[in-house]
Amino acid sequence: MTGPHRPPPLAGGAARSGWAARRRLGALGELSPAQHQRLTETFGAWLETNRTAPEMADRLGVHPQTVRYRMRNLERALGGSLSDPDTRFAFELVLRAVRLRDGATQEQA
Repeated sequence: MTGPHRPPPLAGGAARSGWAARRRLGALGELSPAQHQRLTETFGAWLETNRTAPEMADRLGVHPQTVRYRMRNLERALGGSLSDPDTRFAFELVLRAVRLRDGATQEQA
């Protein structure tokens, strides 16, 4: 039996990574909508830049210290696994899927 707490049976590394990322990103669902949006945008900037606070801050239009604060919160919410390349890739896949879904939802509204 599969579900939100169990990976798909016979899942390979990529499927398990995707499942783990979705499960961990689910922790962001416990935040307020504004917090969720800020951390999701920050996470996207982190993935799409060289991961430097000044570069991310410039992209987001905030102070570099704000970026550092958000990244600490994100690390805490996601379990501190952002240093692993496979985990980062899985998170990026999920984040992109969420962005696509949210964009489609906004277009339909």
